[in-house]
Amino acid sequence: MQVDYRTRYSLSPQDSQTTDYVRDLTTFSSFFKGDEQAVVRNYASAKQVVASWLSKVGTTSLYAHLQRLKNGESFAEIVTE
Repeated sequence: MQVDYRTRYSLSPQDSQTTDYVRDLTTFSSFFKGDEQAVVRNYASAKQVVASWLSKVGTTSLYAHLQRLKNGESFAEIVTE
């Protein structure tokens, strides 16, 4: 898996503490609402939440979890196990 390390998609230390809001962006329109800076922050926050989740479940189960997402389970259901 390739990780995007560009500064644009990284959060400052203070913003890193407040990424949970992104879990509430459950629709396409809510994720992309706002200006470009807001959307980039949403991507950066989502990237951090997924990285944290991945560190808990491990990379060996990544594809099984992605398959569950593809089958219709919500990200919230999968990450709260």
